[in-house]
Amino acid sequence: ERKLLAKLRRDNADLQTLVTTDALTHVENRRSFQDILMHEFKIARRYNQPLSLLALDVDHFKMVNDCHGHPSGDYVLKEFAVILKQSVRESDVVARTGGEEFSILLPKAGPEQAAGLAQRVREAVAQRQFNIYGRTICITTSVGLATYPNDAEITEPDMLAYLADQALLMAKETGRDRVMALCDMPIPTRNRWRLRYEQRDLTGQETVP
Repeated sequence: ERKLLAKLRRDNADLQTLVTTDALTHVENRRSFQDILMHEFKIARRYNQPLSLLALDVDHFKMVNDCHGHPSGDYVLKEFAVILKQSVRESDVVARTGGEEFSILLPKAGPEQAAGLAQRVREAVAQRQFNIYGRTICITTSVGLATYPNDAEITEPDMLAYLADQALLMAKETGRDRVMALCDMPIPTRNRWRLRYEQRDLTGQETVP
C-alpha cells in the first residue's frame, strides 16, 4: 500500500506538471500564469505591496523560422526561456504566454527593480549567440513593464497584464531591443482615463474617476 500510495503521489505530481507547464520551454503555461497572477495580485492588494509584470517578445521571430526552420526556432525559444529563468529571483514566475511571447511576474518588486531586471534580461539576450547546426543566430528582445499600484490605471490583474502588453507594443514600435515602462510612456491624461474605462470592459466592474 505504501508503494502504491507513493506511486500515486508521483503520478499526481507528474500530471500537475503537465497541466501547468509549457511542453517546449518548461516554464509556466498561459493558463497557469493567469492563475498565479490572480493569486499574487490579491496578495499585493491586501498587503499594499508592489507587483510588477514584464511582457517580453522575441524580436523578428518569424524571420528565424523562415530563414532557419522551425526546429531552430524551437531551440531559440527554449534557450530564451533558460536565459529568463537564470535571470530572475526564486520568487519570480516565468511563463510562455504566446508563440514567442513570455511574461515574468515579480512579486514585491517596484518599477525600478523591475526595470533593472528587464535591462539585464535584454542585455543577456543580445549578447547570447545561439549555435544551431553550425550556424550562429543572434536575437534581441523587447520588454514592456507595468507595476501595481504605481501605475494608477491598474486595479485588476487583467489590467496589469494588458498594460504591460501595451508597453511592449510601444517598445516594438519605437525600435525594438529596448525596455519600455508604462510610467515612461507619453500617454495623455485623457487617454489614461480611457484605459480605466477599458478596464471596466475587461473586468465587468466600473472604475470610478
